[in-house]
Amino acid sequence: MSLPVGTTVQWELVTDHTDDATIHFGAGAPTALARSSSGFGYEYRFLSDTAYTITLRNKESFAADSFRYQVQVIPDQYPVIQLQQIKDTVSGKEVLLTGSAGDDYEITRVSFVYEIADKNKVVATKSIPVKITPGALVPFEQYFDIQSLDLQPGQKLSYFIEAWDNDGVHGSKSSRSEVMTFFMYNDKQIDENSRQINSGISSSSEKTQQLQNEYNDAQSKMLQSDNMDWQQQQNLQEMMKKQADLKTQLENIKQRFEEQMQQTDQKKLSENLKEKQEQLDKQLDNLLNKELQEEMKKLQDLMQQLNKDKAVDAMEKMEQENKLFKMDMQRMQELMKKLEMQMHMEQMANKLDCRSAKISTIFLVSGSCLPGMQPPW
Repeated sequence: MSLPVGTTVQWELVTDHTDDATIHFGAGAPTALARSSSGFGYEYRFLSDTAYTITLRNKESFAADSFRYQVQVIPDQYPVIQLQQIKDTVSGKEVLLTGSAGDDYEITRVSFVYEIADKNKVVATKSIPVKITPGALVPFEQYFDIQSLDLQPGQKLSYFIEAWDNDGVHGSKSSRSEVMTFFMYNDKQIDENSRQINSGISSSSEKTQQLQNEYNDAQSKMLQSDNMDWQQQQNLQEMMKKQADLKTQLENIKQRFEEQMQQTDQKKLSENLKEKQEQLDKQLDNLLNKELQEEMKKLQDLMQQLNKDKAVDAMEKMEQENKLFKMDMQRMQELMKKLEMQMHMEQMANKLDCRSAKISTIFLVSGSCLPGMQPPW
């Protein structure tokens, strides 16, 4: 038999010419079956794969009849969660979580859980029940307004969906969705992120120039030699390593730039600035996934070629492409600087607007006149 874990089996044996019956599980000792009006009976709960043997005896015979069976136990699986997150396009602080939770038997409850950390210390946590109809596959939907938490600069919000099954054997088991995060940036962190982005682009541009010099040097040595020797192949391997380092550096720049895009969402800056950010993000993708990948592949192909003429031609092409790559990096650096300047100007304008609003509010509140005085408007 194949049984779900925790299944209880009852045996009812109708026998003839049988004086006693026993059952034993695995290598355990035999257990006598209880006699009933029609024969023998027994009850057992299966928690793991088990072989069992039933033995029947007659007091007039020295021989015994035995019957061996195998039970395969199907374990209760953990719940599975599919989740999609939808954020509002203006502030990114209104979140809708939709999806489904499934289990091999039944989902009994779903919760939305969040915690707030300040300087890596959890300062608040909460679990909110999500309305569902219990079943093997249940859809869910949870709306969440991050602004209602009044997060302070430097605080980190983590949130996820948790689903529970109806495991009555080992206790209800739960699974969690991926943990999503929201970080409340302050001005100091935004400035530091911008500084690291610019520093990373400058460093990448310098490495590109170094590679260009090495391409020139490698090309000259190939022209002066008859074949590609061991040293030249070693130089190509070094260039491969530097290309890989450049790729890692660009990946870090892209990660920080995407953090900066989240930061600007919190600052409620202009749509024009966000569009420029998206265009720069696409350019970073192009540099990282197309141009740089192609250069690395050509270097790999070059290492496998021992033909000097082909290697020289390939190195010349790579030198030209490297120049274009460097120009793209420099152009991106200029765009980043302009973007950063626009960001600072918009932040200053927002602060001035806020101060003007406060002054106007104070004036209106305190604008009552003393007896005999005329209002100033």
